Amino acid sequence: MSSRIVISEENNITVLDSAPTGSFVFADGNLFASANGEWGLVPDISFVMRSADSVGVNGTGQQFMFNKSIVLDSDTLYAYELRWWASKTAGTTSHTISTGLDGGTATFVNAQRNVLATQPLTTIPTPNSISTGFSAFILDSDGKYLTGATAITSATAYFHTLEQGTIFVDNGGTLRPYYQLSAAPGGAYTAANGAYMIVYPIGKTSNVEIGDWEP
Repeated sequence: MSSRIVISEENNITVLDSAPTGSFVFADGNLFASANGEWGLVPDISFVMRSADSVGVNGTGQQFMFNKSIVLDSDTLYAYELRWWASKTAGTTSHTISTGLDGGTATFVNAQRNVLATQPLTTIPTPNSISTGFSAFILDSDGKYLTGATAITSATAYFHTLEQGTIFVDNGGTLRPYYQLSAAPGGAYTAANGAYMIVYPIGKTSNVEIGDWEP
């Protein structure tokens, strides 16, 4: 069965049937390519990565993971992947770490976030070891922060998070992922180089099928 793309909204349905290999089509704000009769999305990928460590603030306000923002369009479904980690070596005031997506001006109809994170560690895990951690699936309307369950009381601490999911933007604006501390620990966290985020649009509606999906 030939592949097709269905992009549907309440009063607008776009159906793109199969096409010869090497064909391209631009529809509903996205570029699609045909390989062997199968339509596939050519994602407009946005990528940011830390190239150097960055010392944060010993405080409780939002601290942006990359000190940068990206502009997202209205009425658009995006997929994303985020990996970030930080450490500190001073301060024993009890606190938790929260991470969130709603640090910019864009607003979401929903955000489906799958988060894998280590509980705060006092030493860097050795290779091939399994560290204590947690996972969470979050479905919310605004991408607000997820708070780590374990309070941090040691001077030395390491925190790592890997997050994947989709967000549907109803009002376009900036996306700025951040972390936030519940109390000033007495020493700032340093965000490590190599942390990154990937964001790309899927379609102009939250109901998208790309490929040969059969009932």
